[in-house]
Amino acid sequence: MQIFQFKVSLDHIEPPVWRRFVISSDATFGKLSDVIQIVMGWNNSHLHEFFLGAEQIGMKDEDSPAEVKNENRIRLSSKLKTEEFHFRYLYDFGDDWEHSIVLERILASNDESPPLSRRQEKLSTGGFWRPASIHGVPRRSQKPQTSASEGNVRTFGLVRSTIRP
Repeated sequence: MQIFQFKVSLDHIEPPVWRRFVISSDATFGKLSDVIQIVMGWNNSHLHEFFLGAEQIGMKDEDSPAEVKNENRIRLSSKLKTEEFHFRYLYDFGDDWEHSIVLERILASNDESPPLSRRQEKLSTGGFWRPASIHGVPRRSQKPQTSASEGNVRTFGLVRSTIRP
């Protein structure tokens, strides 16, 4: 088994918002989405999809387009083979929160790899406030609902996360 180190960045936001974490190469894209939801402070209440070039991987049900492949059946190791591989993640098809993801490092699962945890420690992510308006249309600002101050600790397998301002 290998360990993948990812950096996920929220696009079109200033100052930059990004997270770095590691996860088992045996995890599915569904599990990767779960981790992204946690480290980015989202609450998993909207649809999402990964884009690997022209390939679409996401939530699959009877209403999904035929070209979308089931994220819970595809392991990261089957698609991600080289370091510096870039792909995209879209969360909330209405607000279109676009994320850039890069596979920064492929690490051996041995004593030299970073320590892993079976639970996410309480993180002070702080989050960010949504813009007061989009294209001149006022909107109510909302702070992300998942924060360390609420005492949320979630389990998601072999993952380590680094939060940077």
